[in-house]
Amino acid sequence: MLRRWLHRIALSVCLACGAVAWVSLSLRATNEWVFHTTRGMWFDDMRDLSPREVAIVPGNVFRNGRPNSILAERLWLALSLYQAGRVGSFLVSGDEERAGHEASGMKQWLVDRGVPASRVMVDRSGVRTLATMNRAAHVFGIRSAIICTQSWAAPRALFLAAGSGIDALAFVPRGAPVQAPSGGMGGEDLKISLAFVERYVLRRTAPGSAATASFALTTLRTYLR
Repeated sequence: MLRRWLHRIALSVCLACGAVAWVSLSLRATNEWVFHTTRGMWFDDMRDLSPREVAIVPGNVFRNGRPNSILAERLWLALSLYQAGRVGSFLVSGDEERAGHEASGMKQWLVDRGVPASRVMVDRSGVRTLATMNRAAHVFGIRSAIICTQSWAAPRALFLAAGSGIDALAFVPRGAPVQAPSGGMGGEDLKISLAFVERYVLRRTAPGSAATASFALTTLRTYLR
């Protein structure tokens, strides 16, 4: 009886170790794939960027009328592109309902700095990067864009934008490290692996997908309120 019990424990430990190893390898492989397919598509020098239709600004945190440091950096990047004539308009995307007027606050931030309100499209249902890029393509009709974000977020944003059919580049802060994200960056490696599954396995970036239909319905409800 004891031998059988020990055998079962040993088998369970081996299976658990195998599962951990498989997950680790999967995370690494999908991260490397996303990083490889988007390499050379993000820049910290505006002169390296060819003009695009729109600057897409993914949301982060906007509280008490002010963006946090990450979001402020993204907004300044977008504003500098507009002032340099690299883009003609903006799409600001955030979780309006649960994040305290995130998207409308981003628009007001730009308007306060001289951008005409008519130049700023507002996506109030950008709860995730997947939603932001999917809705940018299939709801707002954007076909080319410069995504304003940090270098650690650029590969995932570009990967999802490409899956949605957007010809995109990314503009990142100057001097930021350009390297494959690791677990030390708030689980960005896990988010990248999830993006890989959502694009290639679940096909949630494809036009006409259930996710796209849901996003469009949410937008319609928002504007009808």
